[in-house]
Amino acid sequence: MKIICVLPDEFQQPRKKPRILPGKEIDEKSKKFRRQIQSAAVNAEDIMATARDACQKALARLEAKDAAAKAAAKREEERVAELKRIRGEKWLPSIAREMRVNFQG
Repeated sequence: MKIICVLPDEFQQPRKKPRILPGKEIDEKSKKFRRQIQSAAVNAEDIMATARDACQKALARLEAKDAAAKAAAKREEERVAELKRIRGEKWLPSIAREMRVNFQG
């Protein structure tokens, strides 16, 4: 199973489009020109690293959510077992109906 995670809130906002006008004499070694080019250029390694980090965060959140759901189910089973021990078997059908309605709704 392959999970691909892309979360838009993890990425930087797009930068302003550089205004490199064709009629001007361009000094390619100037700081202004380098900054304009760097703002328009993208590094694939940075994009992949950001996507990988976002995927790991999403996977960790999913695993934490699953673990919390399993813990809640275990606590509920323990509660039912304790009630069964205290009250006996008679109350179980009404609780079973209630639990079925709660899980479906």
